[in-house]
Amino acid sequence: MANPDKGIFPLKIREPMILDANNFLRSKGLFPEDKDDSDDDMVFGDDDFPS
Repeated sequence: MANPDKGIFPLKIREPMILDANNFLRSKGLFPEDKDDSDDDMVFGDDDFPS
């Protein structure tokens, strides 16, 4: 809930709450870890499929 007297606004706390939620899910093993090698799986068109 927003509380202007305490300076609490939902839009201001959105980003930190998303980060906390992702960290919580990762700690439970329910959210995949980031991997840098995902570029290897990209397909751009018909030229990537040899006949």
